[in-house]
Amino acid sequence: MLQKVAVCGGLIAIGGAIFFTEKIQGNFRQQEYFRKSMKLLRQYGPAVESLGEPIRTKHLDLGDTQKNRVDGFKARITIPVKGPNGLGTLHSWASRETVHDSWEVDRLDIELTKTGQKWTFFKSSRNENSS
Repeated sequence: MLQKVAVCGGLIAIGGAIFFTEKIQGNFRQQEYFRKSMKLLRQYGPAVESLGEPIRTKHLDLGDTQKNRVDGFKARITIPVKGPNGLGTLHSWASRETVHDSWEVDRLDIELTKTGQKWTFFKSSRNENSS
């Protein structure tokens, strides 16, 4: 009997952990900086050609605070992506002036797993005008 209770408790704990992990991942995917970054990637021809369509996201490594960190004004996220033709990583930098402003994507880099190539394909003109 005690063994059954322990197994059930373990399954509930694992299920809860999976649920909350998925919820946190889903919350990231709903953020404006995430959605805008993915939209720009899906509009970028060389990425679409290399990865294929549809381009989907994989789970963010939320434990890596060097590659994934967000405060109220700056977001730096690394999004694993996949398509029918391959895997890659979208590196995104976004910012806003106040918490009431919309997030603006500042820069996007794409890294292709198959070739190891990495390049910047988007830079905001907003940053160039403010210099």
